[in-house]
Amino acid sequence: MSQFWAQGVQEQTSAAQDADPSFTRHWNRNLMLRRLRVLVGGSLSPQTSYFFESDAVSIGAIDSDGKKNVKVAMFVQDAQIQHVFRPEISLVAGLQLVGITRNGLQSAASLMALNFGTYQYYAAERLDNIAGRDLGLSLRGFLLDERLEYRTGLYSGKNFNQYSPYRWTTRLNYNFKDREKGFFYTGTFLGKSELLTVGGGLDLQGSYRAAAIDGFAELPAGSIGSVTASIAYTHLDGGGTDQAITPMTRLIPKQSIFFLEAGYFFKEWKIQPYFKYEKQTVDATVLAQVGATSGTLALRNSLLSGDRVGFGINFFLQGHGASAKLLYERVNRHRAALDPTRVESAGNSEVTLQIQYFCF
Repeated sequence: MSQFWAQGVQEQTSAAQDADPSFTRHWNRNLMLRRLRVLVGGSLSPQTSYFFESDAVSIGAIDSDGKKNVKVAMFVQDAQIQHVFRPEISLVAGLQLVGITRNGLQSAASLMALNFGTYQYYAAERLDNIAGRDLGLSLRGFLLDERLEYRTGLYSGKNFNQYSPYRWTTRLNYNFKDREKGFFYTGTFLGKSELLTVGGGLDLQGSYRAAAIDGFAELPAGSIGSVTASIAYTHLDGGGTDQAITPMTRLIPKQSIFFLEAGYFFKEWKIQPYFKYEKQTVDATVLAQVGATSGTLALRNSLLSGDRVGFGINFFLQGHGASAKLLYERVNRHRAALDPTRVESAGNSEVTLQIQYFCF
């Protein structure tokens, strides 16, 4: 799989820069291979399968020093083996995708939007995951006429020393219409399936806690196409108190993440306009989580919060095998005002074109 990006990002500015009449705001440009993956999979027996995937990311991207990133190492992203004892129970071992929301468990090759939700892997990055993957053992199966899927597993998670606790995740997902059996969820079926699902999950390690609920729908809407929509709400908290700080306290401040995307696929024209919205709201009450004092807690929470709204259009030349996607996003954030005791709203724009080809 290869995903080529042509991207323009409007620089983020400070209050002082915007107040300076001589200041000129610039657009940063990037041409890169966002993802270059090699995938290998197969069966060792009728019940046993394996999957391996390597990835090289952001080849040619411009870094913060203005230099082109051309020497990019390819790394192992997935390396798992699965044995199906029966439809109700399978064992998966190795480096595998871990998550508690549908968007976090999707394949990058079949996303509806140009990319995953910006905040979907917030915890994963802080738990020493590799692109959302973790090492461990998990159980997966289908119940209730194969409409209810469960996933539960133990993973290495964040290691502070040799005695760090394991990470445990669990997820349930119920399909009201077509059944969905793949390990990786699909972002849009391009009108080829009818799905209506609801799911939720838990993610725990030490004092860290996260819970999520999500829904997904892909249904016919008129004679010319189908509608696709995905929504999720996640609550995260690194835990601890200011009197009893844990290793997780400063890693993951208490917060909520909202995710929404919706689009319409015109089957004759093979185009899909869509809308997406994401919001991260940090509401820590433990001062150590955000490095605040009692007088600056609200300010620190606000500075760490923000939202993104985007409008895009996809053109599927050969389904997910060959596609072009264009996305405009407005990134809204909070920054320190000229009076440093206050915060104010600010934002910048991003425009990204993606060309993808995929075969497996």
